[in-house]
Amino acid sequence: MALANPQRENCVGVELDHGSVVGNDVDTFGPLHILSFENAQLGAKSILVTHNIARGPAIGGCRFAPDVTAREVYELARAMTWKNAAALIPHGGAKSAIVANPVDFPQGSPQRRALIEWYADCVAPYTEYIPGPDMGTDERDMDVIFERNARSIGRTDGIPLDQLGLTALGVMHALELLVEGGFVNGLTKVAGSTMAVEGFGNVGAALARFSAQSGVKLVAASDLPDAARNYGGVVSHPDGLDLAKLLALRDAGKSIVETDQPGVQVFAGRSELKRLFAVEADIVVPAARTNSVDLATAQSMRTKLVLEAANAPLTEEAEMHLHERGVVVGTDYIVNCGGVIGGAEGWAELQNPLDSLRIPAAVARIITAVTKNIPAIHELSRSKGITPRAAAGEIVEARIG
Repeated sequence: MALANPQRENCVGVELDHGSVVGNDVDTFGPLHILSFENAQLGAKSILVTHNIARGPAIGGCRFAPDVTAREVYELARAMTWKNAAALIPHGGAKSAIVANPVDFPQGSPQRRALIEWYADCVAPYTEYIPGPDMGTDERDMDVIFERNARSIGRTDGIPLDQLGLTALGVMHALELLVEGGFVNGLTKVAGSTMAVEGFGNVGAALARFSAQSGVKLVAASDLPDAARNYGGVVSHPDGLDLAKLLALRDAGKSIVETDQPGVQVFAGRSELKRLFAVEADIVVPAARTNSVDLATAQSMRTKLVLEAANAPLTEEAEMHLHERGVVVGTDYIVNCGGVIGGAEGWAELQNPLDSLRIPAAVARIITAVTKNIPAIHELSRSKGITPRAAAGEIVEARIG
């Protein structure tokens, strides 16, 4: 485990004042650390928030974007504490970020490797944290981190989380349980329903594929594969989008706005992204950024069910508004737990090898967790008249320790 690095002197973390980051939004479970790192030579910063380790070492992804804040990382780290407890895995919650423009660090370049090595050296002393891929990072980055400190999940030689679509698998199972369990007003069957997906990335695209196999019609989708060029936008068609065309564009590194399907409405550019939420669809899936749905956006939505495939995509006000309208919201850390379960199984493989049985074990664990959580949470929500998130909190907090 070689930790020598010419950037090593830039790896000393500064503990940020917790009150200035958390404000009044406190809980009794954490955080343990809110650390900031800076590397002027690379033109990058890094943030690590370890929230809670009562259940075991903390698992959480590394987000790579130019506008990530300490507050955002804190919220995501805290969500991981609840998510890992909900997922019934022996891990606490944490999150980290690289604050830089990914365009300046293309995958496979020497600059990218130097950046990821620096990040790995920053988090190396904090052995209670196990990094994983998140928005802007992938398996190749996790490989570099593992080379540096023997501590990461979601590597190319581990369980292929994105290739298998494990997060989307959990979201799809949650959809089936909610609809077939009678929890969604006006929606009794998955087959024949319509769906809009914000973020046609690893999770959104995989969910579109899974849902199509169950007879769901994709009527709207959005992406922004290159924010620097303002490249991407929203596509919609009331009779259904040609999924094969969208997947082919994504595989070619292009935006779905380039589809040549006749009759498709195209709204190009970042400023058009919120149009997706105004498209009428039985099911809306935010699968992109935190807080992408505010109150005004929620008021424009014409849907029966929202599945939070992304982490914290709805503001508190938006979620309450939808609840008061009778729109069911599948809480993020309940429905999107598949990825972290797959990551935990990858980590477990290092300690207790199952070889070819590890992927079936991961799938079974995802199905078990979602099956245990969804009916209990939504029955409690219905009986008490509280939001599903509030119901989830009541059930999951007891598991944190």
